[in-house]
Amino acid sequence: MKKSEIGCEILSYLEEHPDAQDTLQGIMEWWLPERAIRYRMDMVSAAVAELIENGLILEVRGGDGRTRYRLNKTNGAENKPEL
Repeated sequence: MKKSEIGCEILSYLEEHPDAQDTLQGIMEWWLPERAIRYRMDMVSAAVAELIENGLILEVRGGDGRTRYRLNKTNGAENKPEL
C-alpha cells in the first residue's frame, strides 16, 4: 500500500467529517478501522507527513501535549492534488 493511497483514504474521511481531528493512533483506529490491520503506524505517519507537506492537513499540539491532525480548511480536501 502506497502512502498516497492511505493519504487519499484519510482525505476521504475528512471530506465526510470536516471537523474531525485525532492522533495517529486515533486515525488508525477510527478513520481507517477497516484497513488498520493492513497498515503499519509508520505507513500512516508517512502519509500524514505527505498531507501536511501538501498543505492539506494541519498538525496541532493539544494542551495535553499530544499531536492531533485535522483538515486544513483554508486549503481543504476539496482542492486536493493528485498524491
